Amino acid sequence: MQVRIMNIDFKKYCIKENATIKETMKLIDENVIGAAIVVEDGLKVKGLITDGDIRRALINGKNINESIKGIYNKNYKYVNKFESKKRAKEIMLKYKIRHLPVLDEEGVLTDL
Repeated sequence: MQVRIMNIDFKKYCIKENATIKETMKLIDENVIGAAIVVEDGLKVKGLITDGDIRRALINGKNINESIKGIYNKNYKYVNKFESKKRAKEIMLKYKIRHLPVLDEEGVLTDL
């Protein structure tokens, strides 16, 4: 059974790592998950960025017009698309996260 927690257009939560902090803040502000998924071409996930990551970067002197490269989390939690919904829930509860990327074998985002 494949994991499919939400039936949403997950692509609207994605951003490239060359996006500016300002662009990323706007995307996060417009979505309901409080984060953005950093992807490269083909929706291969590189990491996640939250408003907290951005806040810390700005406190540490980053400019709002700089890219998000280097400030997003590359050590993010995810599930493989073949894992159970139960396993996805366990990870979400253990790490106190509300949304979890679902990836295929190649690391490509398939759901959220």
